[in-house]
Amino acid sequence: MGGAWEQRPVQCLPTISPRGKDPQVAYRFLRNRRVTMEHILDLHREAMVDRCQLVGGTVLLVQDTTTLKYTGPRERTSGRGPLKKRSRSSPGLPVHASVAYTQDLRPLGVSGLETWDQPLQEPPDECEQESRCLLWGLRQGFELGRACPGQRIVVVGDRESEIYDLFRERERRERASEKGVELVVRVNVGRRRRVKVGDPSLASPMLRSIPMQADLQQRVRFRCELRLTSQVGKRARKRHRVETRVSIGPVELRPPERSREQVEGGVEAWLVHVEQTNAQPREEPLEWFLLSTAGALSKRWAKRIVRWYEGRWGIEEFFKVLESHTRIEDRSLSTAPTLGQGLAFDAVTAWQVSALARYAREAPQTPVDEVLTWDEITVLWIRVQAQELWRPTTRDRAPPRDIRTWVVWLAMTSGFRPSKRRPLPGNTVLWRACDVLGRLVRYEQGRPGPMPSRPVFA
Repeated sequence: MGGAWEQRPVQCLPTISPRGKDPQVAYRFLRNRRVTMEHILDLHREAMVDRCQLVGGTVLLVQDTTTLKYTGPRERTSGRGPLKKRSRSSPGLPVHASVAYTQDLRPLGVSGLETWDQPLQEPPDECEQESRCLLWGLRQGFELGRACPGQRIVVVGDRESEIYDLFRERERRERASEKGVELVVRVNVGRRRRVKVGDPSLASPMLRSIPMQADLQQRVRFRCELRLTSQVGKRARKRHRVETRVSIGPVELRPPERSREQVEGGVEAWLVHVEQTNAQPREEPLEWFLLSTAGALSKRWAKRIVRWYEGRWGIEEFFKVLESHTRIEDRSLSTAPTLGQGLAFDAVTAWQVSALARYAREAPQTPVDEVLTWDEITVLWIRVQAQELWRPTTRDRAPPRDIRTWVVWLAMTSGFRPSKRRPLPGNTVLWRACDVLGRLVRYEQGRPGPMPSRPVFA
C-alpha cells in the first residue's frame, strides 16, 4: 500500500490500490481499526533513525501544529468540528507533527503525527490540548534519544511551545537519568512569563517578565548578521540582510502563579535575545526571545541556539506541501481516525518532496543514490538524455552524482528552467515533476524485460 501511495500521490483512493487488487482495498485498509498511524509510520521512522545514526552529532526535532480544513459535502465526516471555540468556522482536523533535521538543516524524516477529534458542539480546551501535544512531542524526542544513544536531540518549538510544564517535564526526565534531550523554544511575549534574574548590581534577585528584564541579566552581547528570505502575506518581508544585537544569559523560569510548585522553585534555562538594529522607519523590527535548556555565557552558544531555532522553518515548508499538494483535504472518508491513516501516507509523500528541495539547497553535495531509488535515477537519466538536458560540451562525460544537479534535472523535465534569480525549483514544481517521474517508473517496471542499465557516475 505504501508503494502504491508513493507512486500515485495525487490520485483518488480507488486508483491508489496496489496492482491487481480490488479498487476498494484502500478504503478497507484505512477503515481497519487495527491499523494506526504508528503502524504506517513504523518503517519510515526506522529509516529516519538509521539516517540520524549515520549523520551523528545533533538532531533537531521540530514540532508544530497545523489544521486541515474540510468544506463541501465531506463535512459529514464524524469527529470533525469547528476549529475554534464558539465559532462557525469550517470543520477541520488538527494535526501535530514532529519532523527531524540535522544541525545543518538536512531533512531526516517524520518522527510522528498526532490528531484528535473535534466535537461538533464545542472543541476541547485549546490550552489543555496544546499542552498535551507538546508533551507528546517531547516524548518523541526522548524516544529518538534512546534509539540514538550518544547523540544530542534538540526539540524545537515556536511560541505555542513556551509552556512551563514542558520545561518541568524535561527536567524531571533528566533527573531520572534520561539525558541527551534539550529544548529550544521562542518566548510568547503575550504570556508575560516571569523569570528570576540574579544581577550583581542588585541586592536580591528580581522577578520580572522576560521582555522587561533583558537589560538586567548577566549576559554576553555581540552583533550578528542574518539573511531574511522573502515571504508572502500581510507581514511579508523583502529579502535583505538584517543587523542584530544578540545577548545570552541565565534565567530561572518561574511556575504559573496558581501552580502548587510556587514554593519549590523554578527551572533553570538560558535566555537569548535577538534584536534588529537596522530597521527602516516604518518597518517592524525583528525581535526574538529564545529559551534553551542548553547554553553557556559565550558568543558561540548564542549563535548555536539561534541556528537551532532557524531550523524550525523546515516544518512550515513540510506543512505547505502537505496542505497544498497532497489530496488529504479531499479524501472522502467517514471518520477522523480514518482520515488520520490516510494522513500518515500523505505525510511521508509530502516529506519526500520537501526533502528534495531541502537537500538541493542545504546539502547540494549529497550523493543522489542516498535520496532517490536506482529505478528513479535510471528513468530520470533516460529522460535527461532524451530531452538533451545534458550540456553538449559535457554530454560525453559521466553524469555527476550530487543531488543538486539531479533535482534541477528532475524539475527541468517538467518545464522548469533555472536562472540566476531562481537557480533551484520550488515545492510546486518538484511535486509536479515527482508525479511525472512516478508514472514513468511504473511504465518501465511494467514493461517486459529488465530495466535499462544504470548510469555510471563520474
